[in-house]
Amino acid sequence: MTEVDSEEKDTEDVATRVYEVGFHIAPSVPEEAVGAEGTAIRDALLKEGAQVIAEEFPKSRLLSYGMRVRVGGRYVMYTNAYFGWIKFEAAADAVRRIEEALRRFERVPRFILVQTIRGETMTVPRAPRLEVKRVRREAPQAVSGQPAPAPVSEVELEKSLEKIIAE
Repeated sequence: MTEVDSEEKDTEDVATRVYEVGFHIAPSVPEEAVGAEGTAIRDALLKEGAQVIAEEFPKSRLLSYGMRVRVGGRYVMYTNAYFGWIKFEAAADAVRRIEEALRRFERVPRFILVQTIRGETMTVPRAPRLEVKRVRREAPQAVSGQPAPAPVSEVELEKSLEKIIAE
């Protein structure tokens, strides 16, 4: 094996792959500070030698289900969070360090790091959820000054219906 062959083999071992990290930033973070948190995550990737391919600035989103997070010795339930993502290229050994760095962000309660393809990332917004509120209806009240209507017997109801049909 020549020197050139061994160099090619070394570069194959350090081959880079494309990854994507999606993350939630806690809703307790002021909106003005969300950009700084997103930038800090991006800087953590760059520090490990990652090359950013694409990204989306974190935006406030309603979560599909509540997220229970331990904050300062107690649990807090989040129903919304700022969601952002970054697609990047990095060496496989750097990804472990990136994951450890992401775990250290106190204001990022959840993230997911996946291997993906270089192709264009499409985000399809979900339709907003509609909450159905059930309203219990009460029997109609008598209008002030008028007596409440008396209950109608079935015999009287039958007679009224026959009268209407006959007309």
